[in-house]
Amino acid sequence: DQRDASRTAQHDPRGGAPDGTTADQPRPLAQADLADPTQRTERESLMVLLQLPGEVGADRAARAVQVPFVNPTHAVVRDAIASQLPTMTQPGWVDRVLAEVPQAYVPTVNALAVAELPQGGDPGRYARSIVDGLIDRDLLREKAELTSRLGRTEDPELRRQISLAMVAIETERRRLRGE
Repeated sequence: DQRDASRTAQHDPRGGAPDGTTADQPRPLAQADLADPTQRTERESLMVLLQLPGEVGADRAARAVQVPFVNPTHAVVRDAIASQLPTMTQPGWVDRVLAEVPQAYVPTVNALAVAELPQGGDPGRYARSIVDGLIDRDLLREKAELTSRLGRTEDPELRRQISLAMVAIETERRRLRGE
């Protein structure tokens, strides 16, 4: 809603926001840069979560909505999906997600819910592969963070715990890749 957008907009001393909007105008939504593989994966993951929730599956979807998103518009849609996750396979799924997003995001959810998915092949396999790619990217991020922490710690018990966490992440990545 406009009040939320106005409160979150950063204003310059002249009374406007850095993007040229005024206090009573919402900030424009962040458009996805589809040339960026990260944002493209986020978008495609949202599409399959909205369009093929039963094919994605509850466990995979629950993990996917924990992934930090780069695009702030995608993050809002992800959060709306997360809030309705227990009902993802029930009729009216997209309507419930739409009810969760601020009004400015409704067109984005509608567009994602009807965007064309690739034709041919197994739609379930496609949906799972897209979401698995999103999860794999996040596991790589977690592994990098743990590797950095491991290099900074001297405590043997903490090093052991970090090493175990890294093994669990690598095991999960291999499972996702079918290795």
